[in-house]
Amino acid sequence: MTAFRSESDGRAAALWHPAGAVIVRLLLGGVWLYAASHKVGHAGDFARMVYGYRVLHPDLVNLAAIAMPWMELVTGTLLVLGLLRRSAALVSCGLFAVFVVAIGLAMARGIDAPCGCFSVEAAGDPIGWFTLLRAAALGLLSAYLIFHPSRVAELDALWDRPARRQPTPTP
Repeated sequence: MTAFRSESDGRAAALWHPAGAVIVRLLLGGVWLYAASHKVGHAGDFARMVYGYRVLHPDLVNLAAIAMPWMELVTGTLLVLGLLRRSAALVSCGLFAVFVVAIGLAMARGIDAPCGCFSVEAAGDPIGWFTLLRAAALGLLSAYLIFHPSRVAELDALWDRPARRQPTPTP
């Protein structure tokens, strides 16, 4: 019996290639680090951006504006280093899901405000289809990392190696 390899099998193999996980992990980590770098020291400005979405209760806006940049910074750092990759990817996926919902609600309400994604400046990217699709695509890449089995180029892989068995001396 001859085994036929279909073209779709080759695509599936390429999708799960270890290099794919490394590229996606570094890309997402870089996105989070870049986004956090503009927000960490500017909680007041970022709070105005968060308030502009009109999704959170006003009492929660400051908490979100303080916590979110640090979550982005930690998530990006973990992804770049390859520490707790699946957990960091899960947080990343969750954050992007929240962003998709917030952007979608703002668009549905007709709110014309800057997204605050990568800048706290009022002249930043406006909320729109591009920001919604970008957040959704990055969320899908995060989900890909959750399920990818590769441990290539991750610090976690160094610590999780099984100990080498030493040969026992024979008497």
